[in-house]
Amino acid sequence: MKRLLSLVAIAALVASLMPGTGIAGLRGAWDPIGRTDLPAADGIPYGNGLANGQQTPAIRPVPVGAGNGVALLERWFAFTTRDQVFGFETSREIWQGLNRTSAALTVAVITDARNKMLGDPSGVISYTDPAWSPNGKFLAYIQTDFQVTSSALVVQEYAASTNMTTSITPIGAPIVVLPNLPAIRNRHPDWSPNGTSLAFDSDVSGTSIDIYTVQVFPTVGVPVRHTFVPNRAEQNPAWASDGVRIAYDTNRFGPNIIEIVDANTNAVTLAETNFATVSHSNPDWSSDGNSIYYDAPGAEDSQQNQNLWKLDLPTQQKCELRFDGAGDVNVSVSSHTNTTIDGVKWNNVYFESQGGGFPLITWRTNWVQPCVPPLPMAVTFKPATINFDSNPNNNGTDIGAILSFPPETQAAGYQCLSYNSGFGNEGVRMRTGSLFPSPTMMGLNAKVDPNTGLPDFSQNPSQEEITCYWQRRRVQARLVALGLVNQSIPVEVNAYSNIVGRTFRGFGLLKVATSSLAGSAVRLEQNAPNPFNPVTKIRFAVSKPGNVTLRVYNVRGELVKMVAKGHFEMGMHEASWDGRNAAGQHVSSGVYYAKVQANGGAEDVIKMVMAK
Repeated sequence: MKRLLSLVAIAALVASLMPGTGIAGLRGAWDPIGRTDLPAADGIPYGNGLANGQQTPAIRPVPVGAGNGVALLERWFAFTTRDQVFGFETSREIWQGLNRTSAALTVAVITDARNKMLGDPSGVISYTDPAWSPNGKFLAYIQTDFQVTSSALVVQEYAASTNMTTSITPIGAPIVVLPNLPAIRNRHPDWSPNGTSLAFDSDVSGTSIDIYTVQVFPTVGVPVRHTFVPNRAEQNPAWASDGVRIAYDTNRFGPNIIEIVDANTNAVTLAETNFATVSHSNPDWSSDGNSIYYDAPGAEDSQQNQNLWKLDLPTQQKCELRFDGAGDVNVSVSSHTNTTIDGVKWNNVYFESQGGGFPLITWRTNWVQPCVPPLPMAVTFKPATINFDSNPNNNGTDIGAILSFPPETQAAGYQCLSYNSGFGNEGVRMRTGSLFPSPTMMGLNAKVDPNTGLPDFSQNPSQEEITCYWQRRRVQARLVALGLVNQSIPVEVNAYSNIVGRTFRGFGLLKVATSSLAGSAVRLEQNAPNPFNPVTKIRFAVSKPGNVTLRVYNVRGELVKMVAKGHFEMGMHEASWDGRNAAGQHVSSGVYYAKVQANGGAEDVIKMVMAK
């Protein structure tokens, strides 16, 4: 049955997705702010993305471009990209990008979204490692050549303007803090909180790479060395908000770990006292100085790509900001503190990633969605019992999950509606796709409404209830694969809020009932792709180990091919059909049926369409 939102609900839903609602991203708290895959108003691809990608994002603290009572959001960020001059690909350029309140926000012309700040048309000079001063006026960077034979530390002044052209126009001559000296490597500058000094790493000692600081204002001073471990590398310094502690990564114990040096006494401490022996790199501080963000392998498994992590120093608790496993590095943390409506303090966090199928671009996120414990949510299933039926037409019935919030979640400032209220209450995110869908049941995405592209749902504003729908066959297959037949089980449903991604979790009782004498069950998921040409995958689930056959029939009931036959363990299995019959001949376009049979006579059927 088709479910339509009321006109009021549609208007509220659209409003909840507009940039004015704050930092709501395309995937909750995760936003690809460097996208280039959608057209701008003038037909030019919009976004901050470039052909050679974006690396090393550096947030420009001032000016703040979006507040509206929801979140403090910097207007600009700097990043580097590879030079496009042939033969000088090792050189880099520094660009400025627009930090949009929503990744879906278009711009009139591409130069309003990103513009070059520093670059050499010949490709000989390379500019890298951008770092903005706290007042957003001074950009520190490293200037070198395409062969990196030396590296100068330079500071250039710019206007802290909301206009792109004005904000990237240099004011006065650059300040050379450290000149180019042969074979000396200076890298990774970071400003002190008062904006007068820089931390950086250098190999000027000749025996190691160490952490240094140098005064820039009111006059340029002499570099001061703070780490002294011979034959090791201490690098990527980040200055805490107290102006004393400097975090950095070091290989003194093998794989990189995070250490902290006191800039006054040079005393060194471990950030994490019980660290895993995997690479921890590129630290940056939370605005309150209590946490350090960095990148390390997913699950601290050296075989996985780097992910973002947050370490709370006082408690030594850490959390992985898990994304999609594509590799997320070079974190830059906003200096602006925001607070959820229920009192959780958070910073926007920026990083580079190839996640979501995009090229290497800048993403924005926060720690609320992946790391803050979920708030409770009430779940009731309708129907609460799913009876097996051999008729494939009946098996297509949806399963509804009625979601509502208990008083404690409502008191925290959240409402179980798809939109945000005018009183500051955040609603529930409705999102489909492979990254961060909401809601999900047992990890399964809700059914998609073809008219909106959103999850298929209805809602009752007077009761603050949302009913989301899942394909019955997929839910049955998941429960059968887990062997959960003829019993009522608590099924988990997860969702998150519209703006900051505050998570909600609830459990409802659901039962899959079968009349099979053997107590076993088998279920087919819909084949994919469907329609197909000529190959499709057929997934089936069995609740008990045993012999299973999977056959394909035509509309006349004639056997076309035995696709699978044998002993299968409990769980989900997959077979492919290549569109051929038992004789190896290609079959014609049309409707076909896949039928699976298991122990005790349990069986299931789905309809498939071959379209050549």
